[in-house]
Amino acid sequence: MQVQNMIVINQKIDLIWKVLAQDFAHVHRWASPVKHSYALSDAQAPFEGRVCQFTQKENGLAAIEKITHMAPQAFEISFSVEPVNAPIVFPLKNNSVAIKLTDLGKQKTQVDWCCDINLKPAAKLFSPLLRMGMKASFNALLKELKDYSEQQVENVQVEQALLIK
Repeated sequence: MQVQNMIVINQKIDLIWKVLAQDFAHVHRWASPVKHSYALSDAQAPFEGRVCQFTQKENGLAAIEKITHMAPQAFEISFSVEPVNAPIVFPLKNNSVAIKLTDLGKQKTQVDWCCDINLKPAAKLFSPLLRMGMKASFNALLKELKDYSEQQVENVQVEQALLIK
């Protein structure tokens, strides 16, 4: 099952790239479903990937997300998603995510988000409903990315204004 989403963010492409790729391990800073995230290794970006924890429980639902492709000059990043500690009724086997950023000029960036979701056999019966739910979830996630990224400019402007005074 493939789900595609797109959003335009009022921010420079370099800052969006920093949030999505260079700061890959810290997705919890802007994605509310992720309660905590951390790098799989101590290496600096580009690095192997991250672990995302979706609950506060020690053995709660999590995901291991490994970077499979990173092209900074093209502003492209792809990663695989493997659920961990998922309940038996969890419909996803795994997921592949591809993100492409496009500079639209005037401090606007288009974010294209494409997921190739591999469902468990029983979940395939409900794929139309799951597709709608996933599309809505990824739209909400991209809205959070937009809000967080656009807030970064406001934070810098406030800090600069305080330094001038």
